[in-house]
Amino acid sequence: MTTATYDMLVTKLSGDLGVDETLIRPDATFAQLEVDSLAVLELGVILEEDFRITFDLEEFKREDMTLEQFAGHVQALLDARPSAAAGAV
Repeated sequence: MTTATYDMLVTKLSGDLGVDETLIRPDATFAQLEVDSLAVLELGVILEEDFRITFDLEEFKREDMTLEQFAGHVQALLDARPSAAAGAV
């Protein structure tokens, strides 16, 4: 996980979903952040639209996934984008 990806998720969680930024920490799960499954799906849609990545819905069902793990997964998806491999954004 890169710091930039984690910071971007903090911004999306606090700005787009209204999560209290003081509660957000790398080892917190979405449940601990009081982000319900609908809000997690909304976050997925936001990330898909903003960064042209695609999530498998099963990925959002893991209640034990920490924000740090999720950020690592998002970073892997970003790194795997065809546009990222071609050097375009």
